[in-house]
Amino acid sequence: MERIKPLLYKIFPYLVMLVFSVFACYLLFMTNGYPNGDDSDYHFANIYDQYLALLEGNSSPISPYLASGIGVGKQLFYSPIPHLVIAIIGINLSVFNVSLLTSFKVVLLLSVYISGIFMYRF
Repeated sequence: MERIKPLLYKIFPYLVMLVFSVFACYLLFMTNGYPNGDDSDYHFANIYDQYLALLEGNSSPISPYLASGIGVGKQLFYSPIPHLVIAIIGINLSVFNVSLLTSFKVVLLLSVYISGIFMYRF
């Protein structure tokens, strides 16, 4: 038991942060649809565009899917990395019949948890 106590003292703050992160994101998973906020339509459209592009093997910086095929640049205002991460997780979880929207919510939960860890450590 004496060998386990120091390990528990090290792990306890991270477990508390995980519990609070799940509590903070609880409503995300209990509601249908995606969270409505600043630029949420834009971000989800770019996530869906990245998702379709990855499925078809399209790596062009111009999207053939957005704006009715007019040709909108994918990386105009925001970094494509968060959109790409969500799309990749969506593709990997589609095997388990998990939607792209759920992978979006999972990444939001993970980002809240990881941000909490960084704030705790700093």
